[in-house]
Parts: sequence; C-alpha cells; structure tokens
Amino acid sequence: MRSRVFLSPRSLVIVPLVLLLMVAVACGGTAPAEPVVVEKEVIKEVEKPVVVEKEVVREVEKPVVVEKEVVKEVEVVKEVVKEVLVNPTQEITLKAGKAIEAVAETAMGPVVPAESGEPILGGIGVCQAYSAPTFFDVHRGAAANDVLWDSPFYNGLIELNPETDDFFDVRGDLATSWEVTPDGLSYVFNLHPDATWWDGEPVTAEDAVWSLNRMVDPNESRPRAGLIKPYYKDSEAVDPHTVKVNTNFVAAAFGGYLGSDYMKIMPKHVYAPAPDGQGVDANDWDTIVGSGPFKMVKYRKSESGEYLRNENYFKTDSEGRRRPYLDQIDIHRIEDRGSVAAAVRTGRIEFSCGGSRIDLDDLLVLAEELGADLSTMQGGKLTGGRLNVYLDVPGLFFGYWLNTNVKPYDNVNVRRAIHLATDRQELIEAIGPIGTELLGAPMLPNTWFGKAEADVEQLPGFRQPKDDDIAEAIRLMTEAGYGPDNPIEHVLRFRNVGVYPRQAPVIKNQLKKIGIELELEQMESAAGFRAWQVADADIAVQATSFGVFEADVVINTF
Repeated sequence: MRSRVFLSPRSLVIVPLVLLLMVAVACGGTAPAEPVVVEKEVIKEVEKPVVVEKEVVREVEKPVVVEKEVVKEVEVVKEVVKEVLVNPTQEITLKAGKAIEAVAETAMGPVVPAESGEPILGGIGVCQAYSAPTFFDVHRGAAANDVLWDSPFYNGLIELNPETDDFFDVRGDLATSWEVTPDGLSYVFNLHPDATWWDGEPVTAEDAVWSLNRMVDPNESRPRAGLIKPYYKDSEAVDPHTVKVNTNFVAAAFGGYLGSDYMKIMPKHVYAPAPDGQGVDANDWDTIVGSGPFKMVKYRKSESGEYLRNENYFKTDSEGRRRPYLDQIDIHRIEDRGSVAAAVRTGRIEFSCGGSRIDLDDLLVLAEELGADLSTMQGGKLTGGRLNVYLDVPGLFFGYWLNTNVKPYDNVNVRRAIHLATDRQELIEAIGPIGTELLGAPMLPNTWFGKAEADVEQLPGFRQPKDDDIAEAIRLMTEAGYGPDNPIEHVLRFRNVGVYPRQAPVIKNQLKKIGIELELEQMESAAGFRAWQVADADIAVQATSFGVFEADVVINTF
C-alpha cells in the first residue's frame, strides 16, 4: 500500500488560517533587536507610499523600503488611517481587493493540476528567507525558519508530495514503498538501496530507528519532531534496508506527521554519542552530514547561505534525469516586505523559502504589476506573469503565549480574564485578509470534531458585543488583586515577521481595559524563538501551525 494509505479527507482537515487567541503555556523572550517603546503607540508598516490622516494630522511620504514609525503621544486617541496609493494605480488595487474576496473560496477549491514541462538542468536558484535559522539541528526546530534552511540536508521516510497540488498526497522519500499491517498498528518501510550519506556510508534501517528514537527523546527539546510521541511506540531494523515502525494506536495523523520536514532521518554513525557514533553536534552547520540534495558550503550568520548540489544524490525523476535539477541555491534573509517586493521586481530573488511574508493585498498588486491576471486565480494558485503566487494552506493558530511561572499569569482567574477580554474579531480585522479567518476555538470550527462557527460566536470570550465579557474580566482581575484600579505592568514581546507587529498594539489596547499595561518589544525572528525556548518573557505573540488537522493533534500540541 502506498501514497494515501495514511491520509483521508475525513481525518485530515487543512485550512488556510485559524485565529486562536488564548494559549496559556510557558514562553520567553530576550533582549530585543530594536525595542518599540510606547505610551500610546501607533505602529504601522509602510510598504508603499501613503498619506496618514488621524486626529494628529500630518503627511508622511516614504519610499518602498519598509520602516516602522512610532508616534508617542500622551493621550490615547483612536486613529483613522487612510491609505492613498501613489503607485500602483487605484484600478489595480480594486482588482486586488476583488481577488482577495475570492481567496477564501479558491484557496481550498478544486485541486489544480501541477504544471509540467521540460526541466532545465543546472544554474543557481536565488531564494528569499523571512528569517535566519534558530537551529540547524532539524529535530530541535520549532518553525518554518528552521526547516527552510535545514530541509535540503536530509530526507525523511516519506514526504508530502511537492510535485502535485493534492494536499493529501504522500510519497516515499527514503522509502521506495511501505506496507501497513492488518491491525493498522505497524508500518514497514523499504529503504532505497542506493541512498548514501555525504561521507559515502549507506543509509540503513539502523539510522531510521536511531532517528525516530531521537525525535521522542524525553530529555531533549523536540517542539515539532516530538509531536509523534503519543503515537510512536518503537521501531526495529528488520534488515539493513527494512524498518518496522510500531505505534500505540491506529491514527491517520501519524502518517501525516512522518511526512513533515521536521521528521528527518539522520546518520547514527555521525551524531550518536560514542561508542555508537562520533558524537558530532548536529547544530553546527559546517559539520553536518546528510543524505539530502544540497550541502551548505558557506554561511554568513543570520544573513545568507550557499548550497551546492549533492553530486551523489540517489534520486532521479521519472525520465531518469538527475535530481536536484539546480547546481546551487543561494538563500538570502530579507525580512522587510518592501525590500522583498523590490527584489522581486528587479529579479534579485527568484522564489521564496517559507513564504514571502508580503501582505496578500500587496502581493496580488505586485503579481498583476508583473503581468498576472487576478481573475485566473484557482485552487489558491495564480500563474501567468513573471510572479507566480501560491497560497500557503496549513492552518495557523495565532495567539499569545503566557508564562505561567510568572505572576499574575500563574493565576487561573487572570488567564480567564484575558480569555474574556480578547476581542478576536478585532484581531482578525487588524491583520487583514490572509485566507479563511475563523474565531480560534481550540477545536477548529466547522470541522467534524469542532463546533459550528455560529455556535462558537455565542461563547464567552468569542461573542459580540464585548461588554459583558469585559465586565466579568474586570471582576476576575479584581478578585485576583489587580484590575484597572491596580494595574500591572509587563512587556509584550513579538517577532518582527508576519502579522505579529500588527497584532501586538491591538492586544496592548485590549488588555489595558482590564488592568494589564503592556510595553511592546519587537525582536528579530530567530532571537525571538531562542528566547521562547528558555521562557524569558512574561507574555509573547506567536502562532502555531498544523500540517495535519485532527482532534488529537490539536490536543497533543497544546
């Protein structure tokens, strides 16, 4: 049995975006890259020339380069921001707006066949990364900023097929085939006989067993790879090229997890402690030994990486042509959206790794500027111009993390008050259209395992208007010894990527109503993740993504 044996539409529900605004777990922060200190702040990202109109009126003309403007005022005023496009034209913007309205319908629409054509062998691909890596040890990785740098080094047993647009399509990576036992509890993978590590040693079943056990090591941090822990029982090498993986119970999610970029097989003889291996640190980029298609030969810390093709890679395409097709990939970290857009216009970058992080409306404007017809978007894909747009589909829970080892977040009444005070609809409006935005109940609304969205909208913390929830939140804060008459001051930290800079000031204003005064600190992305790992913050803004959507997966993650 192959391919879809792991996945079924009923078991795996993938959505473009989900908003979750209450996750109470330990988290952290560290010294900010560029602190954003405000009493009443207006933080906005200017990615195109705008005229800003508000109660304090002035005109601001800025170039394409993204900057963050901080306006410090004594009074709290409600601002009105009006954007007047200078370039591109208003007509293009209106068309982009219509395309955005269609995104929710098209993003999970019918599967569009992948484009085919004769591949070009050789050359250098130039890629944009939205962040530097936090870890080169892929099993320690926590987010896309890790795997976009690490994934070319290694292979997994299986992978989500990148050559089709079917989100449920799984194919072999190191495995040439697999079988599932009749009871559904064990998977037997047959490994490619020609797969080798970069040092010339063969990839064996012992490597797979050691790697799987490493993923679930209870003494190590495994924020993503460790998600297989509830399912994984053990594994055994049947012979040098056959590995049997045993699970605790039948679960479609296990197969989806194994296809994730975090579940890579690593060489036991290199990374295992002596006497089983050399004890090499898998987090040192210049000593990495993998089986994957590209080797990193240069790395400029937090800025760029140069990858050369593995000339002994074991894979070919269906026509017998070598894989990978490219000779080299150069990855450059470009965080600010205006610079990304400028690099696309000039051809300085050719594709994005892990997402461009350009706002959807701006991205569609850019695509049409470069020749795309917005009316042709289908299945979350827009092609036809110099810029092809592919909408990311795994679900995201956006929210903030509370350090429950720090007062007052160790108090359940304070956490309940924050849950009630959070206006999820206002946060959705603040980040702008991305895909299908839903109120973030832990059990995803409108799925077979979640409530209907209409029912969620009636629950405390989710309902509108917010008057009753705010009143109850103030009562709970007062009972805990805090509240508007006895406010507490803390720092809200957020990474300088994605929608976090937009969410942070909204959260600040919402929690001020119940007596939590927040100072905002913005952090470079990788530094933020390093901080979260050591729980060095009171409260932080962060999202969690899912490539596999099942009830037990959501519960397991949170």
